[in-house]
Amino acid sequence: RDRGGPCAHKHLDRFGPDSSAALAIERVLTPGISHYRVMKLALDATPAQIKKAYRALSLELHPDRNQARGADEVFKRLGLAFSVLHDKSARATYDNRGGAL
Repeated sequence: RDRGGPCAHKHLDRFGPDSSAALAIERVLTPGISHYRVMKLALDATPAQIKKAYRALSLELHPDRNQARGADEVFKRLGLAFSVLHDKSARATYDNRGGAL
């Protein structure tokens, strides 16, 4: 078992500044980002695609699994994006208002 070297705890690297989680947090915290971009979806995404994207991103970004700074806020934004895009009437309102509720 390697106990030395620059990265003896490789599992901690997933929260570093260049990790996918840190990059996702930076992307989601961008001011004015649309719900579609939060969830990495196309404008014509189906309900199944929305649900699949939410499940995958929620596992990656959940604060219990992601110790990166800002994970709490990002998870809340992900939940809001899912709630709007998953509901047909809320999504139609969001789309008609150009991405603003």
